[in-house]
Amino acid sequence: MPSSRLHSQVSQQHNRPRNPDSQRSPDNCKAMAVHSVYLYFSFMDGLEQLFGSTVTDMGPNRGVGMSGFALSALNADKRKGPIVTLLPTVRYLFAAVDADDGQSTIMVWNGKGWFNFWTCPLSDRRIRSLYYQVIPGDTVDRLWVGVDKDIVWLNM
Repeated sequence: MPSSRLHSQVSQQHNRPRNPDSQRSPDNCKAMAVHSVYLYFSFMDGLEQLFGSTVTDMGPNRGVGMSGFALSALNADKRKGPIVTLLPTVRYLFAAVDADDGQSTIMVWNGKGWFNFWTCPLSDRRIRSLYYQVIPGDTVDRLWVGVDKDIVWLNM
């Protein structure tokens, strides 16, 4: 799909004109995933949902997405950035937000809204990758997170 056509569809969905030149970013479409019947892709500091020819802004940079879980507006600003990777699972869509010089975070879309799943405890550490490991039996599944050159696992 040509870039100008995509921008046109995004503009029509939001009923406001957009200048494609002002929306250019090397982070656009860096993260892409198919979840259910939708294609999700990163756009600026947010996520877009494509279904047929309709593009919908999904956040988490809008509404209560980034600020709804934060303790203060200052903390929310430290956690903003582009979505660099997506991980679809059966129930959820995980999105890694690269805050660059702030606190990178993992946001989760549950089909109704966004919530903060994990925030890197150290500033200036960047989340690079996500992987979900299903472990058979009674053991808890794990979410593996690539943080700079380190790997962290989180119990699910």
